[in-house]
Amino acid sequence: MFEYFEDEKRFYIIQSLSQGGELFEEMQKRGKFNERDAAVILKQILSCLNYCHEMGVAHRDIKPENILLEDAKRYDQIKVIDWGTAA
Repeated sequence: MFEYFEDEKRFYIIQSLSQGGELFEEMQKRGKFNERDAAVILKQILSCLNYCHEMGVAHRDIKPENILLEDAKRYDQIKVIDWGTAA
């Protein structure tokens, strides 16, 4: 995270550019993931959610469209986005 700010309606977070696109788009393009790539992605997602739950935050809208891939060729860095329904 580089910066954050808020206005009357929203809270904004400025972070690095994720050039890998959405996980959903990658799933459509590939058709399926091999076991290693799927395990790496799932570990990242679950690690993020575990941390958030320990902090008392629930995302409440986890889906492939809300997962960004840092790089199109590597899956070891993801970002969970769209926290609009989080509680």
